[in-house]
Amino acid sequence: MRALAVIVLAAALMPGEPPRTSVSFIVSSKRATKNLSSAELRRIFLGRTSRWRDGHRITLFVRPSKTPEGRLFLDRIVHMSEIDYAQWWIGEVFRGEAASVPRVIETSEAMLKAVAANEDAIGFIAWPVSGAEVSVLTIDGKPPDDPAYPMAR
Repeated sequence: MRALAVIVLAAALMPGEPPRTSVSFIVSSKRATKNLSSAELRRIFLGRTSRWRDGHRITLFVRPSKTPEGRLFLDRIVHMSEIDYAQWWIGEVFRGEAASVPRVIETSEAMLKAVAANEDAIGFIAWPVSGAEVSVLTIDGKPPDDPAYPMAR
């Protein structure tokens, strides 16, 4: 009986699954784009694709790497460390292949406002998203709450 009590107590004290972190990519609700592939998303955030299909220049907003969504973005989208991503963009600007680096937005609320105010912007925040002025993109045809969503861990 004592052994059973120890096992039950040990099971209760063991940490459970860490909470799922999912990154939601958002655009202005005025933008027609509703789905991107993982490859398209990577090309956009590396500056390889700099214009939307309508010809407008894409404005990039990113969250700080110290946030869970910032770390997930670096790991799953650009496959780089923070310093490598910063150096990538310095090189792009230096070579004249990009006009500027992505703008870092400190809070999710500020990200929602910045993306809603710029119909050519794309950014990301942690799921769930609340804001009628932005649209959450599906990635590879999957929404952020789908267990098979590629931008979650």
